[in-house]
Amino acid sequence: MGFFSGCMDARSMTSIKEVKCPKCSADIEVFVRDGKTVGESVCDNCGYMIKENQIAQL
Repeated sequence: MGFFSGCMDARSMTSIKEVKCPKCSADIEVFVRDGKTVGESVCDNCGYMIKENQIAQL
């Protein structure tokens, strides 16, 4: 079990990623955990919203 002890901790970490807005191509910062978005992120340029629990296409 000691070999995999850090796997679950690393997997459940929240990270910040920059993705391109599908509407205007501006950068949007999104919080990602386990490959899905956490919370909602809004494009500052056009107002497009990336909703929670979306699969992060990174």
